[in-house]
Amino acid sequence: MALEDTNRMVLALKLASNDADKARRLVSGELKDVRVVYGRFSIAAADVFGVFELFFHLQDENLLHVSLVTFSDPQEYEKTKLTDNWKLYYTILKQLQETVSVTESEDFLKQLTDSIDGYQLIYDVVDNDEERISDTLVEIIEKSYGLPGAECSVDFADLSTLEMADTGISLKLASDKKAEVKQEKPEIEKLAAHTVEGALVIAPVKGTYINDIRIGDIVKVSLINHDDVSKKIITALNAFDSENNFLPIRGRVKEIIPLPTGGYKIYCLIAKNILARIVEEENIKAEMWDFSKITKGKNDRSFKNLGVIFALTLIVIASLAVLAALL
Repeated sequence: MALEDTNRMVLALKLASNDADKARRLVSGELKDVRVVYGRFSIAAADVFGVFELFFHLQDENLLHVSLVTFSDPQEYEKTKLTDNWKLYYTILKQLQETVSVTESEDFLKQLTDSIDGYQLIYDVVDNDEERISDTLVEIIEKSYGLPGAECSVDFADLSTLEMADTGISLKLASDKKAEVKQEKPEIEKLAAHTVEGALVIAPVKGTYINDIRIGDIVKVSLINHDDVSKKIITALNAFDSENNFLPIRGRVKEIIPLPTGGYKIYCLIAKNILARIVEEENIKAEMWDFSKITKGKNDRSFKNLGVIFALTLIVIASLAVLAALL
C-alpha cells in the first residue's frame, strides 16, 4: 500500500471512529455519509445576497460544517447560479470570499447554524425535500435580517467525510462538539422522536417542590422556543392566546435527573413520542396541572342528574299512589 493510501486509510479510520469496514468503504468511495445542501439567497430590494454550502452527516444527523459568504453586489450575485457540481460551487464560494466586498456575516452565520438545529432541518435534508428546505431557509433569512422578500434556491449532492477532508473543508465546526453532545445524550432522548426545550410554570404559593414531584405527575410546561416542532404541538393543542403567545400545556413527568452542579433536568412527555427537556437550577415550586375544574364540572352534572332522577322517582310513586286510590 502506497504512503498516500496509508495516510488516507489512517484518516478514514479517524473519521469512522476506528470502524475498519466503514473506513474501507470511505476510501473506496462506496460510503457516502454526508449530504451537502448548496445554494444562494437574495433580498434584492435591500441588496442582500449570499452563497452557502451546508454539510450534514446523515448517520449522526448533525451539521458538520457551514461555508457562507454574504455581500451586496448584485452583479456578482448573477455569477453564482447553481451548478451540478458541489466542488465547483465551493470553489466559486471561496473565490467570492476573496474578491467581493464581504458584508458582516458572523451574526447571520450564528443565527443560521442555531436555526438549522432549531428547525431540525436535518430531517428535510435526509428526505431530500427541496421545497421545504428552501421555505425554511427563506424564513430563517427573513427573520435574521428583519426583511421580507427573500428568495432562495438549493441543490443537493452526496459525498463522504473523507472527500470533505480531501477538499480541505474543516469538520470541526460541528463534528467534535456535537459528537461529545451525542455521546452524553441520555437514553430517554434517544428513544424520543423529538425533544424540545421547555420550562416549568412557577407557583410560589400552591406549587410543588421539584424534589416532591414523582414520575407520572402532570405538571404545567411552557415551551420556550418557537421551532417547528414546538409550533406544531401548540397548534395541535390550540394552546395560544389572541396574540399567538404560547400557553402552558400538560406534561407527564417521565424522568427527573439531579444535576451535579445543583438543580434538576426534567423530561416530560407532551405529545406522542415528543419530550420537553426542562433544566431548573433550583428546587423551585412548580405548578401542577389542575384537573379540579373538569372534575367539579362532572360532579356538578352528576348531582344535578341525581336530583332529576330523584324528582322523577317521587312523581312516579305519587302517580302510582293516586292510581291505587282510584282503584
